[in-house]
Amino acid sequence: MRVLTRVLVLMMVAALAAVLSGCACAREVLIDRPSRMDPQPEEQTSERTDEPAAGESVVALDTSNNLGIRAGGTAPTFTLDRSAALETLTTYHFIDGGGPAPGTLGLTAADGSTYGPWQAYGMDGQGGVANAFWRVEPDVTLPAGTYTVIDSDPSTWSTNDTAAGVGFTTVTVVYE
Repeated sequence: MRVLTRVLVLMMVAALAAVLSGCACAREVLIDRPSRMDPQPEEQTSERTDEPAAGESVVALDTSNNLGIRAGGTAPTFTLDRSAALETLTTYHFIDGGGPAPGTLGLTAADGSTYGPWQAYGMDGQGGVANAFWRVEPDVTLPAGTYTVIDSDPSTWSTNDTAAGVGFTTVTVVYE
């Protein structure tokens, strides 16, 4: 290991001396000749875009945060730029002593079309609070467009100032 370290140090000193002296060989030493210690270059792949791949689960909306909450959230909206299957729609209803019995969740499209409402099931929240989360997993395809989330009990829908009063909601979709 010491010999390898000395060789690398000597190569670096020689390269630095070549750069300082203006030697044309500096480019070859510093750029074109990778040492055996250098990792092999990775294969070039096509440029990644922000477009999710078909079949990829994507969070289309997440208005939640972990700061203090109050009840009385308002309905958030989200936009899909192409059709997608609605995977999950989840809202948060934390109330001291436990969440309320799960109600229904749905969507209204900007063109007036409605999706749902679907009966939600409850999931435990922080500290084991029953029914803090309401979730639906409908098997429905949504066309491209803007949607408003409809919650059957907005008086218990959790929100805060950071969320600008919008009810805590997470929507996941799978693009086709």
